[in-house]
Amino acid sequence: MPRFNQYIKKVEHNGITFDSQEECEYYKLLLKRYENEEIDYLRTHKSFELVPAYELNGKLIKAINYEADFEFYDRTLNRSRAIDVKGFADDVFKLKKKLFDYYYGHKFPLGLEVMKYAKSTGWVNYDEYKKARASYKKRLVAEKNSYKKQLEEIDKQAIRDTKLLERYKALTEKKKLYKLTKSELERYNQLEQYFQDKIIKVD
Repeated sequence: MPRFNQYIKKVEHNGITFDSQEECEYYKLLLKRYENEEIDYLRTHKSFELVPAYELNGKLIKAINYEADFEFYDRTLNRSRAIDVKGFADDVFKLKKKLFDYYYGHKFPLGLEVMKYAKSTGWVNYDEYKKARASYKKRLVAEKNSYKKQLEEIDKQAIRDTKLLERYKALTEKKKLYKLTKSELERYNQLEQYFQDKIIKVD
């Protein structure tokens, strides 16, 4: 699958003009499915009326229509489908999708489906793409927080070890002078073993 240009350009294929290379590539995918008899009645750019024309204060207000990128009957799912290929769904489109789903949901049980191509997933439903992306971001944040927490623990441990090392040095000096009390000697042995174990782990 080619990488799509960030600048949307109209593309022509089989005498049909598509709004983007991405839309054209999805059409080619549908053609293969049509050839494999997986779908029937493939049509492009069919217009659907969302709000009929009406008159207000003597002024004629034009109808609001929506042009679906693709309409076809899916033999695999045994239902009609309407597809729109988008890289990003803005607020205007979201409103039109709601109107489409409301008026034409009886014909298209899945509503107006929005498909997107992502390098990591291939063709995927836009809603699923958003969920996957949100999940990915959540995982990144969790990993970042976990890493930050690990660094904080390392810093705390370094501070503790510094204090213990200072105490160990002080006890070592007293030991040389044979001035350790019984409890200090016990503490000295504990610290000596502690640092020996740390050296072994590092090695």
